[in-house]
Amino acid sequence: MLRTDSMTETPLNLGWIANFIWGIADDVLRDVYVRGKYRDVILPMTVIRRLDVLLEPTKPDVLKMKAQLDAADVANQHAALCQTAREAFYNTSKFTLRDLKARTRQQQLKADFEAYLDGFSPNVQEILEKFKFRNQLATLVDADILGSLIEKFLDPAINLSPNPVLDAHGNVRLPAPDSKLRDTEQVPLLEPDGVAAFVRREVLPYVPDAWVDQDATKIGYEISFTRYFYKPQPLRTLEEIRAEIEALERETEGLLSDIIR
Repeated sequence: MLRTDSMTETPLNLGWIANFIWGIADDVLRDVYVRGKYRDVILPMTVIRRLDVLLEPTKPDVLKMKAQLDAADVANQHAALCQTAREAFYNTSKFTLRDLKARTRQQQLKADFEAYLDGFSPNVQEILEKFKFRNQLATLVDADILGSLIEKFLDPAINLSPNPVLDAHGNVRLPAPDSKLRDTEQVPLLEPDGVAAFVRREVLPYVPDAWVDQDATKIGYEISFTRYFYKPQPLRTLEEIRAEIEALERETEGLLSDIIR
């Protein structure tokens, strides 16, 4: 089973967002990582930027609240910080990704970027741990590409926020991805040439900007419980149904006569 996502929204075709993101990999990671390892960097950076853009508007308020809670020796700060961030997560570091963009020294950038990651709330820390993204930082810094990677993800031509980007007149300039266009396909386990061939044949002709969410793809067997465990019962004949209805009518008439006596 695989899930396909589409980014088509309004007259604009935003299927290029996926190509844009993976184009970052070709531009920045190509000489450092083999192609199969691009996802170790690109996927967590996409998530980080998506969280970052949501937290940008409330960042000053979160830092102010954090200072107040620390001054009051409040131990459990999670609920107050989430409320201030207006999200189910927050970041208490003094940085945003935009702040890190201007760093020129790689070692300083590494230290500040690590502080930025450490500032995320515990629920985001769990996600970063699953990605093992911190393991990639030494490679990115040694290759002198961490700054370029961050700068690419800050490109104003791409919108990773769930909210649309408006122009000065309030018109939608960059629509947000529409999760309502997400769909799931069931692909035979022995599909010739695999999932990619199935998508090219059955999906892309109708949704040309769709792509496969590899993290949501599941491989397994489907057991039809109806086929193997349901035992159909023969339908009653019309004569049996009619006889039952007539019996109920006679019983009902008897009950009514007892009531109105």
